[in-house]
Amino acid sequence: FTAARLHVRIVPVASGVSALPDLVNGSIDVDEGQWTSDLSAEAAGAARLRVLAPGNSGGPALEEVVTPAGSPVTGISGLRGKTIAVNALKGLAELLTANVLASRGVPVSSVRFVEVPFPAMGAALSAHRVDAAFMTEPFLSAAEIGLGVVPVFDIDQGAAQNFPIAGYVVTRTWASRYPRTAAAFTAALTRGQQAAATSRAAVEQAMMGACTSAK
Repeated sequence: FTAARLHVRIVPVASGVSALPDLVNGSIDVDEGQWTSDLSAEAAGAARLRVLAPGNSGGPALEEVVTPAGSPVTGISGLRGKTIAVNALKGLAELLTANVLASRGVPVSSVRFVEVPFPAMGAALSAHRVDAAFMTEPFLSAAEIGLGVVPVFDIDQGAAQNFPIAGYVVTRTWASRYPRTAAAFTAALTRGQQAAATSRAAVEQAMMGACTSAK
């Protein structure tokens, strides 16, 4: 972003759903959030959005449902009657988890989803406030290494394999008002993606920085 002559301040949010009101009122410029939140806002008439760039798609070990160390839950069937943490209710995390549960014969009505921010999920698992949690990187690796959480199943399987998860959006008004800034922002993202695709060291450094700032 600096090379593109942009000053960017990154503001953590619990989910794309919570960021959309700020995007609409102009207190933030760009939202990197789940497509489901963006499409729902458009469909409801709550926002008029323009896509700047894609974010991430599902892949092996990127998103998993995990349990705390020593949990009696060792498989998907063991989640019946359990409480599962997701970062936002009625969002993509809940949808993808429900997809796997249903495909393995576990009624979605037999589990209870509760909202817990990603950075707080590890502590919620360790304190047994929830039985399982939908976790994504970099929080997933941090919880596995630091807390010994155990994967129960990978989210990105079956119909959800390589599923588009998130992207960068702005309001249509903002895009019309700042076309040069939008172009520079997209170019910076492309440059960052090229670095990520060719340098594992750069990816590890960025991910460790994200983990540190989330603590």
